[in-house]
Amino acid sequence: MTINIARRPDCYIESNPITLHLIGAHPSTGAVAGMWAAQATAHYAVSAWLDREVDATDSRGWRVTRSIWQVLTIGMAGYNVARNRDMSLPPFGDGVNPVHCERSVVPHHH
Repeated sequence: MTINIARRPDCYIESNPITLHLIGAHPSTGAVAGMWAAQATAHYAVSAWLDREVDATDSRGWRVTRSIWQVLTIGMAGYNVARNRDMSLPPFGDGVNPVHCERSVVPHHH
């Protein structure tokens, strides 16, 4: 999705305010890969920390917090995939043959 913006800057611009601030409206593929790596690492770190808290305390509060974290982050990812698909940006697409290429704005995906 954002990788397709990098591959087709003539067709798409990034509109997510956070992503836009971090890597710009027309990011390079390297910037997109770096952002994905940072997001994956951060998600793993928070998830592992929550797992340790649950294991150490066996607290219902930590269990609920961990569940909310996973539901929200996975749910947001699914929502973004569906929204981007609707904008002709399929996950794992190559961005080479967009259905419409009239400077589409990619919807927020965070």
